[in-house]
Amino acid sequence: MDCSKRRAAALGDLPVDPLVEILCRVPAKSVCQFKCVPKAWRDLIADPHHRKKLPQAMQGLFCVTPDESSKAYSFSFIDLAARSVPPDIDPSFSFLTELPGIQALVLLGSCNGLILLGHRQEYSITSSLAYIVCNPRTKEWEAVPPCSSHSPTLLTFTYLAFDPAVSSHFNLVQFQVETHEEFLSVHTYSSETGTWSDNQIDEQGEEGQLEGWHMVRFNLADPSPRCPFINGFLNLLVWDDDEMKIVALDVQGKSRRMIPVPHVANRRS
Repeated sequence: MDCSKRRAAALGDLPVDPLVEILCRVPAKSVCQFKCVPKAWRDLIADPHHRKKLPQAMQGLFCVTPDESSKAYSFSFIDLAARSVPPDIDPSFSFLTELPGIQALVLLGSCNGLILLGHRQEYSITSSLAYIVCNPRTKEWEAVPPCSSHSPTLLTFTYLAFDPAVSSHFNLVQFQVETHEEFLSVHTYSSETGTWSDNQIDEQGEEGQLEGWHMVRFNLADPSPRCPFINGFLNLLVWDDDEMKIVALDVQGKSRRMIPVPHVANRRS
């Protein structure tokens, strides 16, 4: 039995083209796992004609370099996966910067294959920061409007939450801080509804939420994109008085627990 007949036998009566279209919508990790089942599946997925359509696992680093002269940023991508064909990645995000109204992009974070970028509609520090969430591999993107509650006098820290194993939708969790009052509010965005919602910390005293959270006044310990999203929770480092803690929040911006950091990891100890 030749290769084509063995493949047809293993795939049964499933036509190849619709099957490839189905596999195109499956996460890259699952596609790699499918190659470990019958050889017909391995041959189908490894076929050069089909491989371009199928999702490829992407492992790499996006690097950001500030350009002092233009006050903008340049991006580069370092591929960490050994492969014969380099990934089709556009590290300059030209498919976004060529859009009308996009002046400059700022890399704010990433989560499970998606990139969170910020941009302003014009070169002005008083204009609100809008967002774009994109998949750098497929070049699919979605624009997120600025939070209507934002004021130019506020500092904002925005984090991306996305788990493709749970949902194809993503969430943004944004903290707004008035430094002179040390007040902090939480706002969340859902790509499923396309809307922002407010979640004031001093209103989070309901049953099932973290007791005392609404009474805590703290500074963000690390206002950088490093905010791991694990099992449905964002894990954020904060300073509560003089003690570092980890606050776990869900995608609605509601706190669920606060964990003291061991003193060995507390840089102020």
